[in-house]
Amino acid sequence: MGISERREREKQQRRNDIVDAAEDLFFSHGFETTTMDQVADKAEFSKGTLYLYFKNKDDLYTAINARGLKVLVDLFVEAKKKGDSGFEKIKRITEAYHTFFHDYHNYFNVMLTCENRPDNTETDQEDSKYGYQAIQEVAEAVAIGVQDGSLKEGLEPVSTAITLWAQSTGIFQVVHSHGQFIQEGFNLDTEKLIEDSMHLIHSAIAKY
Repeated sequence: MGISERREREKQQRRNDIVDAAEDLFFSHGFETTTMDQVADKAEFSKGTLYLYFKNKDDLYTAINARGLKVLVDLFVEAKKKGDSGFEKIKRITEAYHTFFHDYHNYFNVMLTCENRPDNTETDQEDSKYGYQAIQEVAEAVAIGVQDGSLKEGLEPVSTAITLWAQSTGIFQVVHSHGQFIQEGFNLDTEKLIEDSMHLIHSAIAKY
């Protein structure tokens, strides 16, 4: 390995160490109360070193969001392999998103926060890449479904993928924010609510 390759690897490792530290602090103590000084102490770097890699806490938060979206993309890729028809691939992807919501709840919360921020092309480049890829995985499944006849004719893949993303995210966000109210006020199990919502979403695009 050459000197330049080794330096680049060390640089990437330092960046990962910083993101690891920020992720641990943000998840355990909250974004607002965590300071860059605390991140520096946790990562065992000087504060100046942090600013060589990240401009501010928002920049760090975006890097964590990129990590979460990478996890989501990997789940989508694996899920899409398991379905035979396009419709089955969509169902598997939806199940994978449900898994992400439950098993990677901190990443889901970060994703919601970042989605509600104004676009910033300078800091959002990495997480945008994975966001586009997640939509593309769904769009490819839709295209397969239209082709094999398991989904309704005339569905535009990207438009449908974005709609599915918005609908699924919406129901997960409602459960996240108002789950206790729904359970206590309506005596409705939130898992049943998610299951029923997914059924409605799938029924809307299935050919039969």
